[in-house]
Amino acid sequence: MRDNDIRAGARTDERGGLLLELVVVTAVVGILSLAIGEMTVALIRFERHEALTAETQRRAATGIESIREAAKGANAVVTNQTVNGQTYVSGTSTVAFALPVVNSGGTILAGNDYIGFRRDAADPTLLLQDIQAAAGSVRRTGTFTIASFVNAFRLGYNTSTPIEASAIKVYLETGETVGSSTARFALSTWVLLENK
Repeated sequence: MRDNDIRAGARTDERGGLLLELVVVTAVVGILSLAIGEMTVALIRFERHEALTAETQRRAATGIESIREAAKGANAVVTNQTVNGQTYVSGTSTVAFALPVVNSGGTILAGNDYIGFRRDAADPTLLLQDIQAAAGSVRRTGTFTIASFVNAFRLGYNTSTPIEASAIKVYLETGETVGSSTARFALSTWVLLENK
């Protein structure tokens, strides 16, 4: 009878040990699952922040490039000029350029096209480009958004008066907050009036 009691006790010990091992394995798997879940959430947040940062940088670069292209072909910075129905006085927050009129065949025509840049008065987070194209011009008249989520837009000139400038310093800062992620990007560069 004693042998049977010893065998029964051994079986109970084995079952108890197996149950303890199962509890430990379950706890370890739970902890690992929690850690993997936290790492996944952190990775998703990081990727969202990186995408937001890249988009913020792209917006600033696109805005600056639009101004650079207009300045490159401009004959002059103009002041007190109406461009597509918007009055421009070139200064620290707005600028307008006069450009030669070019038709679709590449021929330069008489007159000027005018291109202006400003923040939208109704929504200052938008940087707008106004174009007033002369008859026969390859350019389209209209107002176009060239950057969004704009925090700051400033202009400086290489002369004391904008109308005499041959170079303009452009500062553009864009930024956005999505959830708990915030990205800001500032770009400052000189653009040259190569046709002046």
